[in-house]
Amino acid sequence: MLWDMNCGIDAFTFSDFSDHVSQTFQLLDTLAESQHPATLESVIHGLGHLTDDHYPLSQPILDRIIHRKGLPNQLKTYATNALQGLIQ
Repeated sequence: MLWDMNCGIDAFTFSDFSDHVSQTFQLLDTLAESQHPATLESVIHGLGHLTDDHYPLSQPILDRIIHRKGLPNQLKTYATNALQGLIQ
């Protein structure tokens, strides 16, 4: 997963680190619109990894997921935990 690369991304050489972060968040933002529970779980997981270093980018996407109508409570709880960085 692209978002898991953020943990230790300094080990990789990118011409523009901020471009990698921007593209990762664009992808997660798009995938957050999915209706598929496994896709949403993956998005939440990725955002949970990114909240420590990129909370201002992660928070609005997670909030949108949390307030989504019809979302299973398990995913709402998972997204709430992700906001607090409680994702492993």
